[in-house]
Amino acid sequence: MNNKRYELTENIIPGKATHPGELLKQELEYKQISTKEFAFNSQISENIIKKIIGGKEYITIDIALKLETTLNINADFWLQLQYNYEKDLLKIKKKTEIEKSNLPKNIQKKILTSMNLL
Repeated sequence: MNNKRYELTENIIPGKATHPGELLKQELEYKQISTKEFAFNSQISENIIKKIIGGKEYITIDIALKLETTLNINADFWLQLQYNYEKDLLKIKKKTEIEKSNLPKNIQKKILTSMNLL
């Protein structure tokens, strides 16, 4: 019998949150599509695409639907990436705030555990 304990991924705090724009950039590079060409095909302004790729713009429902139509990647996938990014940012921020507090380490650990941040 295997007694190993496995942690659910939802309880793991990454060292860095991955913006969905990083995946969009990889997809465009893989398909060898320029941002200009993609902007034309998707009806998303090139400026917005560059901001998404640079992590400066969110993927909205409207943008996710245009990505789905243009790249044949489900809109829900893009929206889930955006959700996970925002959730990870918040988890990282909360954990950092607690770790920087003057609370004793055992209290920090209890707080982090109760918030599913440890």
